[in-house]
Amino acid sequence: MTRTLGLLILLLLSFAPLRADDAGTSATTPAPAALPEGHFYLEVDGGIDLPMSGWQSAYSLGPGFEVKGGYTLDPNWAIQLDLETFFFSGTNAAGNVSDEEVLALPTVRYQFGGTVLKPYLLAGLGVEFESLSNAPFTTPVTDFDGAVGAGCETGLTDRLSLFVEGKYNFIFSSKVTAQDLPLVAGLHLDID
Repeated sequence: MTRTLGLLILLLLSFAPLRADDAGTSATTPAPAALPEGHFYLEVDGGIDLPMSGWQSAYSLGPGFEVKGGYTLDPNWAIQLDLETFFFSGTNAAGNVSDEEVLALPTVRYQFGGTVLKPYLLAGLGVEFESLSNAPFTTPVTDFDGAVGAGCETGLTDRLSLFVEGKYNFIFSSKVTAQDLPLVAGLHLDID
């Protein structure tokens, strides 16, 4: 998983232009451009997911990463598809347990204006696929999922930005509505 994230970041960096934009912005401290209208973008990030409520007490936090592809509708609004995976493991009275979750989350994003920092809000509804393991058994589970969140982005070049993001996630299972808090940092690349 760490190798995959590293390769994705390397791929992003190899396609990012390393020049300043035409408005005379410094190449070392560019201001992030508003989301260009009618353009695609790609994001990759990594971080941790904190289980909040409705989770097994054996899990303290789960490492993971996300890949997102989106399309800007205007300078503020965008739609994107978030693909996320986080892994939790621990030990309880039954022994070693683990939970690998994969989310597909169509998301709406609203980005506020800004010169150096660009804050944004997001919300999405989708589906979560889990693989729950309690040795020697593995149980696949599929549930609906919803999330609301916020983040902030700052420009590295005229097309590449660094961002941090947090989401409050709701997993609507048949027995309980579990809640967790993924916190991530990553790269955003605007594509023509």
